Amino acid sequence: MTVAISSVERVTSEALTGPPSQWLAQRLFAGFSWPAHVRYCRWLLAENPAARDGDHLPLYVFSDGGRPAGQLAIIPADLLLEGERVRAGWCVDFHVLPTHQRKGIGHELLRAAALDFPVLLALGETEASARLFRSCGWFDAGQQTVVTRPVSLTRVALDRLLRRPAAVKSRDCRGPAIITSIAALRRMGIDDWATRQTRAGVPRTAEFVLWRYLRCPGLTYVLWALESEGQTACLVWRRLPDRSGWRARILELICPPEAGVEQVRGWLRAGLRALRSRGCGVCELRATDPTVLAAFGAGMLARRSLATHLVYGRMDGRPVPRVPITQWSLTAGDCDVDAMEARRELS
Repeated sequence: MTVAISSVERVTSEALTGPPSQWLAQRLFAGFSWPAHVRYCRWLLAENPAARDGDHLPLYVFSDGGRPAGQLAIIPADLLLEGERVRAGWCVDFHVLPTHQRKGIGHELLRAAALDFPVLLALGETEASARLFRSCGWFDAGQQTVVTRPVSLTRVALDRLLRRPAAVKSRDCRGPAIITSIAALRRMGIDDWATRQTRAGVPRTAEFVLWRYLRCPGLTYVLWALESEGQTACLVWRRLPDRSGWRARILELICPPEAGVEQVRGWLRAGLRALRSRGCGVCELRATDPTVLAAFGAGMLARRSLATHLVYGRMDGRPVPRVPITQWSLTAGDCDVDAMEARRELS
């Protein structure tokens, strides 16, 4: 079968709910409700502050004989790369039906998306997926680091010894201020921090944080205002079940870009104390910033592992700046790390 870009169409907001889209989604996302899938796609692709294409969603579908056979969704992103802002997109929900694989459809979907997004990025969950993007000439910047550590050594040991769940703090106990509005984010100075960012990545503006965490359907994130050395930072986290009670997943610490290890450690210590009081025995963080990793990963019981590959490139043959992973500001809040969990919660 000969594949051409003309076989790839960009889905409109109205067509997202049509029978062809539903037919494909039911085969690609079995087990999730159709309304949940539509709601999540609208949030991810249309309500994204970096989306600027009106009624056309960044969702590309290849059709064979009038029936969809593969798709690629792009999360629009305003990317900072070597000091320049570029229009970019995260490649997600990239699937081709088994009957149509190994026919070049995946590459054509990428080429169609590249007409709208000059720089494309992806997180290779496996070596095989990273190899697919490298075959397009993309640069493999390296792997993210995941650090897991106990929140409280004494509590974790006691809870496991007694085989009991960790106690949950009562609701009337005081803790860090909870951020619930874009006004609160702006008062912290987040927009100013974004203008001073020098590391590669998606700058965390107040508008981005509002969309990504406070308006995400299906998942509840907690945003705390933490103090260290007289300055405030924003810690984003959510609670997950764990064998000993609860695990805290830190999505990211949003702080002034020039903050050093000791100041970042101060914010994280304040966050860990508050997490301990909320019954979390274990905490995990995914990051690439050496400052954050050094501040969080100290201690004998902190365990490190390598996670997804960051790969990025262009489809027009032009080179991209080759920025290694240690010079990126990449967290679990980038791309769609929680996508499947969000769809499950909505279902």
